[in-house]
Amino acid sequence: MKKMMKCFLSLLLVLIITSSNIATTAQAATITVTKFSDVRMGTNTTFFIDEEKNLWGCGYNGGNLVSTKTSDETTPIFIMDHVIKVDNDESVAVYVIKDDNTLWGWGSNFFGHINPAEGAKKYKTPVKIMDDVIDVACGSNFVLVLKKDHTVWGWGMSDYGQLGIAIYGQYQNEPIQVAKDVKMIDAGSYHSNIIKNDGSLWSSGKNQVGQIGNGTTTNVREFVKIMDNVKYVTSDSFNTYVIDGNNNVWGWGDNNFNRVNSSNDIKITEPYFIMSDVKQIDAGGFHCMAVKTDNTLWGWGNNSRAEIGGTQDAKEPIKVLDKVEKVSAGGVGNAALMLDHTVQVVGSNQNGHIGLGKSNGALNHTQITINAEKKLLIEELKLDRKTLTMKRGDVKKLKVTLQPQNADSKSLAWKSSNSNVVSVSSNGVITAKSKGSAVITVYTIDGTNKKATCKVTVK
Repeated sequence: MKKMMKCFLSLLLVLIITSSNIATTAQAATITVTKFSDVRMGTNTTFFIDEEKNLWGCGYNGGNLVSTKTSDETTPIFIMDHVIKVDNDESVAVYVIKDDNTLWGWGSNFFGHINPAEGAKKYKTPVKIMDDVIDVACGSNFVLVLKKDHTVWGWGMSDYGQLGIAIYGQYQNEPIQVAKDVKMIDAGSYHSNIIKNDGSLWSSGKNQVGQIGNGTTTNVREFVKIMDNVKYVTSDSFNTYVIDGNNNVWGWGDNNFNRVNSSNDIKITEPYFIMSDVKQIDAGGFHCMAVKTDNTLWGWGNNSRAEIGGTQDAKEPIKVLDKVEKVSAGGVGNAALMLDHTVQVVGSNQNGHIGLGKSNGALNHTQITINAEKKLLIEELKLDRKTLTMKRGDVKKLKVTLQPQNADSKSLAWKSSNSNVVSVSSNGVITAKSKGSAVITVYTIDGTNKKATCKVTVK
């Protein structure tokens, strides 16, 4: 009996130890996602934010817009967490706002898109850009951000005046304030729109087909007022659309594919009434989508590749779907966020950008289901000491501990607040150089924004 009891206790001890190890070792898991809080379809990529604020992406990956691989991602893969907003600069860079209102970006840095100090390089993983951001809008090689204080900041190309400030023919390689008292921002490919707190619409940039809406086709170098009583604005390369205070949609610009009206006019240079009872709109490549106040989805413009959905001609707005909360119009398709928070996509699937695998696309709206592995991200960083006293010439190595230890990405970066006093290498070796103090920081570079510090005093 004693032997049996001894064996039982030994087995129980093994089970306890094993269970303890399982409980403290996190594992990356394959999960199924069908509910989302937002979706953003671009020219050749689509990004999804699920209800847990996880960001997923699919499509063209030539600039590492979706993953660190070189091939396109034909189904959505996990990118980062704590995301509340995403937008992308066509095939150049991606920008996200996290739930702490920090702005992050990755992709090309050719025009200082991500980090002006680093020159023309690519960022394969997210890099923090600035704080206190509530909205971001990307054009072609330029970016606008709206901050908590209702100021607008921009950087990148402004060869047509798309930044709204007088630096025509140049580019701005670091953020500069371009407007204030603003409640909404929008960026077309080469022009910008802002809605001020008083509801007035202002625009600047390229205007060769009247997309500014001021009655001319002359480029505008600084923001000019277009109309009052506006509560929503969206634009593409050649068109601008707004919703006024009475839920009416107005549009102007290029009228190819009857994107403004059913006439044969090519250029509509002033606001033209399109439809009523609309709560949200989004401009696509050569089409526009609108969600009405009864939650029906409508579209007009080019529908040759099911950009709107189905095969019906769309010289005027046509109804395509019910029970829609909002829509994102891409280059050759659209993605509808439904009232039940599922997402339905339609259109061409070039580069796999609508997330339906290697199919040619979807003629009618099709629900997205994500079955993918969610990466195991770093949750905590700890250094082996919080303070350290050294003598000039001393060299020591700081040791860092990650939780969980088996995180998918263990890449870290180090910096010193005063490298003249204490320098730090890429693997945490610090060198005391002169009397004084400095703070050594180790931080994650996977977008999780985790960090640990050690204050070093040199005597």
